[in-house]
Amino acid sequence: MGARAELILAVAAAAMAAVWAQSDTLGGYTFVVEPSEMFERAKLDLDQAEIDALTSEATPKFGTSKELFTTGKHSSSDDGLRSIRGFCNSEGAAKMEGEPQYELFAKYYGDETYAETFVVNALDGEGDFSDLGDGENVIRGECANKGMQYQCVVMYTIHELESSVNACFENQTNPFPDGESTVKGWDEGWAFYAGSSIGTEGENAENGWFQYTLANKRAEDFAMEGESINGQILTKFRAGQEALIDGDCEAAEDLKSEIVNLMKVPLVQGMLRYAYRADPNAGFADAGAKEWAEGWAFTAAILPWVDEASSKTADLLVRNFGLQQDSPMQDGYREIFSAMDGIYSDMGIDSGDVGTLTEAVEGEDGGEVVDDDEGGLSAGAKAGIAIGVIALVVTLIAGLLSLLKRRKSHYDTSMDKAYISGASDHHIPAEPYAARAETRV
Repeated sequence: MGARAELILAVAAAAMAAVWAQSDTLGGYTFVVEPSEMFERAKLDLDQAEIDALTSEATPKFGTSKELFTTGKHSSSDDGLRSIRGFCNSEGAAKMEGEPQYELFAKYYGDETYAETFVVNALDGEGDFSDLGDGENVIRGECANKGMQYQCVVMYTIHELESSVNACFENQTNPFPDGESTVKGWDEGWAFYAGSSIGTEGENAENGWFQYTLANKRAEDFAMEGESINGQILTKFRAGQEALIDGDCEAAEDLKSEIVNLMKVPLVQGMLRYAYRADPNAGFADAGAKEWAEGWAFTAAILPWVDEASSKTADLLVRNFGLQQDSPMQDGYREIFSAMDGIYSDMGIDSGDVGTLTEAVEGEDGGEVVDDDEGGLSAGAKAGIAIGVIALVVTLIAGLLSLLKRRKSHYDTSMDKAYISGASDHHIPAEPYAARAETRV
């Protein structure tokens, strides 16, 4: 193992040990079912840390990474070692069969092990990851890692919530604590959402590798309204745990759906960030294979959700990020931002949670790409308001001209009468003038 990998693992292990020594709490969430087991599950993020280091070396170790992805190393289970691949191979797929989010993704990709296929092709340099030119190793490394994190682990996290809610409905006559499966899956879901390295209250989030850390990073990149995504998800995880303990399965089911929708947000933000950075007209000087790869990895992680809301927008994302294109972002960031802004509600997302990419607003060209989203209005709504303002101004000008015309007609008639009556030497007031109307849209 290289020096970089050893350093990463040492930092992660130290953070994890500090958490274990303090409490049964991870990232602000307290486990109620066998906390030591939950921390053991969360250690799967140490596999991810090592794989990231291996694929980032000057000569990436894709073969070693594939072995670690397949066999696991740091997270023990009853059957041996837990692996990330076990979340998205045929065994993982069998556990998720019939669950709505998994079925949506499997149907869109036409592949029951779609996430495994994505990661293995990236590690092997096959399929869409072959013949990519000078940046091939960078693209393969980025997509392999993010495929593991945001396809394999994210979907299995959702599966844990599904399994816990299903167990609640099945065990209503045998509730927690005897029927501990009603809460166990929920706790496992948090373990895989957070990873072992983030600290008792999330204070070491920058050292993590799973979605909690992603949400934390994207919160730094986007100007968002209201509470952070991690804050909202934590609140709902806690409430869901209480609901399951109380046997309130309907409440837990609603909270599960809300958590899934919130989990989409950092993935969308990741796609938008790299859509901006990969756009050749956005002024990001260092754009290259890494930006293209990260954009495609995040796109692949959300495409079925986007397609469910708008197949046209899904096609747009593929056209701009697909690795078989000649270059990325052919339609530009403007088009991506506008299309996504129009479908957030259909994806179950609040546009205020997504917010505005700070660097796009501040960039020389990117600042013209998006507006500051004041008031949370969509691009379409703002365009409609602008058109309405223009129409109002035109109506006011027309009315003013009509009024002036009537006044002039009245003045001419009065002067004719004055002339006839011999009063033509009276003072004649200056003709009224029309005020000039100006508008900015």
